[in-house]
Parts: sequence; structure tokens; C-alpha cells
Amino acid sequence: MRYSDAVTLLTFKRDTRFALIGSEPFLKEYFIKLSYTVYPGNVVEKYSPDDASEALINLGSESLFSDRTVILMDFDKMKPERFSEALKNFAGLLILVFSEKADAKSKGLSKIISDITAVDCYRLREYGDDYNIWIRTMVVQEGYTIQDDACRLLYALVGSNMYSLANELGKLFLVVSSKTITLDDVKKYVSVVASSSLFEILDSLLRRDVPEALRCLDSYSRTNDNYVDLVNFLAINFEKLYRIALLREDKKDTETIAGIVGIPKVVIATKYLPKIQVMGKTFIGNQIDTLCNLEIQLRLFKGEKKILVSHYFHRFVK
Repeated sequence: MRYSDAVTLLTFKRDTRFALIGSEPFLKEYFIKLSYTVYPGNVVEKYSPDDASEALINLGSESLFSDRTVILMDFDKMKPERFSEALKNFAGLLILVFSEKADAKSKGLSKIISDITAVDCYRLREYGDDYNIWIRTMVVQEGYTIQDDACRLLYALVGSNMYSLANELGKLFLVVSSKTITLDDVKKYVSVVASSSLFEILDSLLRRDVPEALRCLDSYSRTNDNYVDLVNFLAINFEKLYRIALLREDKKDTETIAGIVGIPKVVIATKYLPKIQVMGKTFIGNQIDTLCNLEIQLRLFKGEKKILVSHYFHRFVK
């Protein structure tokens, strides 16, 4: 089910059994926080895989509290088949949160959650209008409206990190003088520091200026230690470059390419196409594979993560 539809079901108490599936952690966290607002009187029980045995016992027991919210985090790692009967008999608000890599369509899991509303919590597409639609939805939910050009500028300044977007929207809700967020409001109040650093890093790598990329990395590190977001940003943009290269091979004109990948045609013509010609499609494709592997390493590595990113940057030495 689409995320917005599931939010409606939760908000109006039309359903009490949800499975949050996908790769966007913000959407999962927002849904859980919304449940606290919709059911403020419920006793909340939140369990991790380490608490699986306790969760199973409590799900099947009669509670002193009639109104309960049970949240099972990383449910796919709890040996889900053990929960089949307990889930059927539980009468409170139930939220199953699947890990990012979980295959909810596998035979075992799909059978267990067959009578539970599966909620799409996947990362949105960087190209197209998905993020602008999401921003407008968030604004409306808070009782505000936002001008189209203000919405586009907000996304251009902040980027696709939903936590950052939500943070900037929260600031706007506090400071705007009316219920409509204008272009001037976004220009005046929205922070662009982190996003600017990301684009500077990308631009330096595209120019193969490794010293400048490392300097930008130092600047980024002073205010942000989320290197997974940085690597995701680079991977997404290299994927766009790869798509542009493929579309160019198919003889698509610049205007058509711009519409597909969601980048202004003047930027494609003056910035991206020359870089693609110099780097080549094969090199760009290799960066996507490398960045995907680097993301996994960053999630597992217990040491100084910045070193891994710096090491990757040196691949761009001329």
C-alpha cells in the first residue's frame, strides 16, 4: 500500500495492523511517531531482535492494559515463524518494522503478514517529482500550504535526505508569518551548508580534483558525520550520469533527457555531458558499484569512517 494511504488508515483508526517495508528509515520512524499521536493513551511496547522471546511471551499474554501498541523492530530477524499465532490473536495496535534488506515477499514472511497491511517505505526517486509531492504532503499535514517555486527551491537546497528536509520544514513552520510558505521564506530561512558541501564534493570529483574534494570532505565533516548519506548522494548522482550516458547513446535530445532524469537541460549540456565524455560510461558505472560496496563497508566498519571515504576519493587521481 502507498505510504500516504496507510497514514490515512492509521490517522482515522481504520486499521490497526501494519508492516513497514522498505529502505527509507525516516518514513518508518515518522509512521511510528504518528501512531503515538493517534493513540496517545496506549501503552507502548517496543522490541528489538534481542528481545524477541520477551516479545513473543507478551504478545500472547493478557495485559493489565487494554490499550497496547506493540512495535517489533527488524521483525524479519526475530524468527518470524514463531510469531504466527500470537500475531493473529493480538488485538491492539501492531507495527512490524522490517529491516532495509528484508524480502517481505518471501514465502515464509508473506504468509505470516498476509492479513497485515504492508506499507511501502521505500526511498523516493531522485528524478521526477516524487520529493516535491512528499514535501507538499508533509506541509499540508501540518495545516500549511507551500508555493510551487518554494517547494522546488527547498528540495534543490536541501537535497533528498528526509531528516534534513523535515528539519528545515519544522523551522519554517515555526518562523513563517502566515499559513503559506513562500519563495522568500525558503530563501531567508533554509540552511544550505550541508547540501552545498555535498555538491562541492561531487563537482570536485567530476573534475578529478582530489585535493579539493578532500578539502570539501573536511568541511562536511565539521558539521556532519553521516558518511552513508554522503556516499548515497554520490551514488545517486553517478547513477544519473550513467542514465544520461545511456540516453545519449539512444540518440535522445537534451530536452528529453532533462525530462527523464529531472536535471535542467542547461546543466546537462554544460556540466554533465562534457564530464561523461571525458570519464566514459564504463568508469561511471564502476563508481556506482564501488559506492554501493562502500555503503555496506561504512555500515559495518567500527573505525574512523572518514578514512574509507578519503580512500575512495583517491580513485579519481588523474
